[in-house]
Amino acid sequence: MTTIFRVEKNREFVVMSNKFLREKEMSLKAKGLLALCLALPDDWNYSLNGLCAICKESQTSIRSALKELETFHYLQRNRMQNEKGHFIYEYVIYETPHSGFVHTDNQHTEKPHKGKRRQQSNKRQTINKQNNNNKFMDELKNLYEGAEDGK
Repeated sequence: MTTIFRVEKNREFVVMSNKFLREKEMSLKAKGLLALCLALPDDWNYSLNGLCAICKESQTSIRSALKELETFHYLQRNRMQNEKGHFIYEYVIYETPHSGFVHTDNQHTEKPHKGKRRQQSNKRQTINKQNNNNKFMDELKNLYEGAEDGK
């Protein structure tokens, strides 16, 4: 018999899709990294160096997990040139696999090249999370306000 002790989720928790957790072909390492990324704030330093700073795994291990997330379409890395001419990567992270290319506002965005890539900047990266949290929160707010009004 298995016993699982759960905690009340009133602080320090995240709501995310569990679809990726059911990907049988995806490694546990990639699943864990995706869960970690989805739990971090949107303005966090999403870069290879940033992830290495908060993980026990080596840069090589994290890089392979990122490549695996790209393979399963949970991650898109866009190579971009910043205002100083340095190449950086924008990370686009998805809770569910994506099928298309997401265009960014940066006009210097280039299609990532094939083969080995090396991150050349520790600059803060941006992230776009595909989720329905805003829609969900709006619906929840409408339900709550409706309940207060006696609807």
